[in-house]
Parts: sequence; structure tokens; C-alpha cells
Amino acid sequence: MKQFLQSKGSKAGFTLVEMLIVLALMAMLIVLAAPFVTSLRSDIAMQRTLKQVKTDMVSALSYALAGKSFASLSADELMNPDLIPAAYSLYFETDTDYGDQTPYRYLELTADRDGLNSTMALSYDQPNEYESPSVYLKEISLKKLGTTVTTTDSAHVIVLPPFGRLLFVNDDEGLLLNIQEEDLYQNQHDFDEIELQFQYKDDEASLTTLSLDSGKVINITQN
Repeated sequence: MKQFLQSKGSKAGFTLVEMLIVLALMAMLIVLAAPFVTSLRSDIAMQRTLKQVKTDMVSALSYALAGKSFASLSADELMNPDLIPAAYSLYFETDTDYGDQTPYRYLELTADRDGLNSTMALSYDQPNEYESPSVYLKEISLKKLGTTVTTTDSAHVIVLPPFGRLLFVNDDEGLLLNIQEEDLYQNQHDFDEIELQFQYKDDEASLTTLSLDSGKVINITQN
């Protein structure tokens, strides 16, 4: 009887070999699950960011169609025709060093008239931080008839009231600094689409493109 109890007791716990096997299996599961967890995190972060940018694009179009001005000081002046901007803009800058993000900006521009000349002036500037701090704007492409004309580090999506006409403006040379109103209309034939390429941290597999064309169609494609 005593021998039976001793035999039974010797099998009550785990041996060192069994514990090592369990730990090895757990380590393997963690290694196998890590890419899936990272991919899931990047997908969620990317979708949050793209949804935010898409919403702001639609909002800028809505502001132009409604004639709203966020440069107004009070709700009573929100629909004042004298305060309706001459143009609205979403301004984007690339940031590929995966450091601090460069926020994109919502801008309103007025037209300061001097006789027949009309110079654009900034009347409202609102920086917008990206929804996810891990998603970066890697590249901006300006296209014409489906072909990339140029890539740039900074560009504007300009909306002109009252019908919400879209212009895509390369801002490498600071085009909106002291620009003439007529320059915007001359620029409208240069490009008919903008592509914003986003990436999650340094994961090239996460490259995702948000595009907006002159027909106000927004597309999101995974590269």
C-alpha cells in the first residue's frame, strides 16, 4: 500500500521536460500569432485614418455647397454671404520618416479685391491630427486621365463654391501664397485626380491609396 502511494505521488506533478515542452508550444503559438495581431492592428489604424480623411473631404464639399464659413466669429454669421470663402482647401504634406506626423490642414481663403485683380488670402487655418499616430502619408500623386503627372510632398484639394468644383494643386512652390484668384481657374486643367498613399509605420505591405477625382468620387485601394 505504501509503495502504491509513493508511486502515485511521483506522477502527481509535471516533470521538467513536460514544462519545457509546454513553454515551447506556447512560444510557437505567440510567434505564429504575432504577424496576425500586427496585421489586425495596422488594418484597424488604417481604416480609422482613411475614414477620417474621407469624412473631411466630404465635409469640405458640403461647406462649399452650403456656403459655410468657419472663419465666422459666431453662429449668426455662419451664413453671411460677405463671409463665404472664395475657396476651401484640404492641404496635405507627406511624412515618410515615421517620426512625428505632419497634420493635414483645413483652410479657407478669401479674395481681397483691388480693382480687377483679386489676391487670395488665408482666413481660416485648422490643423487636423490623423486619427492613428502610427499611419503616415507616404506619397502624393497628381494625375491626369489616369496617368500620374507628378508626385509631390505637398498638395491642396481645393473646393470652389458655389457648386463644389474640385481643383488639385501642387504646392511645391507655395502656390497659395499671394496667389491670384484667376490662377486657381487656370490650374484646373492640370490635374483631375489626387492619390494619397498611406502606410502603417514601416510596414510596406500595409500601403493603401485614397483617391479623389474631379467627379467627386472617392476610392480606397489596398496596394
